Amino acid sequence: MNSLLKKDKISRQVESVLREHYLPRLNGAQLDVYRAYATSVWIRVIHPSFSGRTIPDRGNAIWTVIVELLPDDLVSLITCCILITPDELDSPANIDFENPSPLIA
Repeated sequence: MNSLLKKDKISRQVESVLREHYLPRLNGAQLDVYRAYATSVWIRVIHPSFSGRTIPDRGNAIWTVIVELLPDDLVSLITCCILITPDELDSPANIDFENPSPLIA
């Protein structure tokens, strides 16, 4: 894990809600939730069911869970939510997730 991506109380709270209320819809999905920088939470879900779906269509279900079950102050910290297939691991969005730039920290 990149040193700029950390687990803390907030990232664990977001992860817990998603594991309980979102991941059961995606059998076998990989979920990563990190605190990136002081005011940012990053989420990544990797699952083959995203294949062929538009970015907004991929995000509808996760954002419904986020908005309905997390307090507004935590929702406002989520600045990166990447929903990709295993075949998209080389996408620019995932590369940024794996290697956040220290220049914007």
